[in-house]
Amino acid sequence: MLVGKKKDGQLALEFGNKYGLYIIMGVIIISALIYFDLLNVNRFMPEYCKFSEGLSCEAYSVSENGIGVLLRNDMTEDIVPLGLMEINTNCETQKFQDGIWKKGQTRVLTLSGCNLQKTGIKQKFIFKIYWRFSNVDIRQTTDGVIYAKVE
Repeated sequence: MLVGKKKDGQLALEFGNKYGLYIIMGVIIISALIYFDLLNVNRFMPEYCKFSEGLSCEAYSVSENGIGVLLRNDMTEDIVPLGLMEINTNCETQKFQDGIWKKGQTRVLTLSGCNLQKTGIKQKFIFKIYWRFSNVDIRQTTDGVIYAKVE
């Protein structure tokens, strides 16, 4: 019986000696990749601009001073923009053209004085646009997201 126990201990020691070095090397390599930011999934995600409820994002730009978005009205009718609320930015000035927004027409949404930080990583900017159809007096909300790097 004592002979079998000795062999089990020897097997465990040999296993630790043989594969322990590979485990330690794997941990060191993964730590180095994380430290040098090579395993950052954010780097490989595409930038995008999405708005719901019939508004499409034609173009956008994000800089330290502000955000600019070119939006198209893809709804079935003309709409009247009522306001804008940005969720996670602290912009001072919001500019959105007033008046009836015709079907198929594009408009520029401008946020300035934002003081965004140029961090080198992509950030998510969330918006809510309040509007109504030109012939109905019921307020609607459209959500929008821009995921981009501050240039």
